[in-house]
Amino acid sequence: MAKAADMVFANPQLVERYVKFRPTPPPTLINAVVEHVREGRRKAGGVAELCVDLGCGSGQSMGPLAPHFPSVVGVDVSQPQLDMAAQELKHLPNVSFRVGSAEGLPFGANSVDLVTCCAAVHWFNFETFYKEVDRVLRPGGVLACYSYITCSPLCNGRDLCSVIVELYHELDRYWTEGHQHLWKEYASLPPLYPIDTHIGSQDGAFSVVVEGTMEGVLGYVSSWSATDKLRKNEGEEAAADYLGRAKKRLFEAAGIVTEESEGAVSRRYDYFLRMWQKPHP
Repeated sequence: MAKAADMVFANPQLVERYVKFRPTPPPTLINAVVEHVREGRRKAGGVAELCVDLGCGSGQSMGPLAPHFPSVVGVDVSQPQLDMAAQELKHLPNVSFRVGSAEGLPFGANSVDLVTCCAAVHWFNFETFYKEVDRVLRPGGVLACYSYITCSPLCNGRDLCSVIVELYHELDRYWTEGHQHLWKEYASLPPLYPIDTHIGSQDGAFSVVVEGTMEGVLGYVSSWSATDKLRKNEGEEAAADYLGRAKKRLFEAAGIVTEESEGAVSRRYDYFLRMWQKPHP
């Protein structure tokens, strides 16, 4: 979720790319988070009832969370993102949405059991965000922050991850300072509570694979906030040129001669997780 002054994610075209090309967190990760909060609430003599997905975007993380809680509320500063999420998740009766920010959560004190942030916490002001989380969480409640760095495409038996990383760093001028936390898999986030759990991506516990074509890989690159900033700052032609060069490099690395011969492409996303549990009084 972007800050209000930097409404990158309000762009309707970017919202559509998020829905089409961004992954859904794997069940293994969601289960690890849910069990952690349930254990914490049991020790506090209560049950987990309310989950708040902060920076929910177009709702990729909310669907997997919905079966585990009576109520899941998505919060974002971007109304277009919330509108898309509401459309995508309209079949889930226990899901709802509110406009709000990480620095001013629209919930009462001691009212929330779980706050999740999927690929979002690196946008926040940690000092005010942590104060708000501490205010709204019940004892035993959990703040869970998870994400992936980028995708690892596999085509014709060739791993194209190094090309994606190169393309990412070509846009370094448009990534925020907070994105540095991604490359450290959130291990560099400031601590919140003493009960602190960090699970990196290296063990492969939280991986998800999306099958598709090279269009999906290029669509994922086009969904980057930095790509959108390139478009806004340098124009449509500059963005088209960047994506055209990206396509050419990916095709060359995959050994693809023509689009008709490209074959299937899988995109693997390796998630990592950092979470804290609020102490009991």
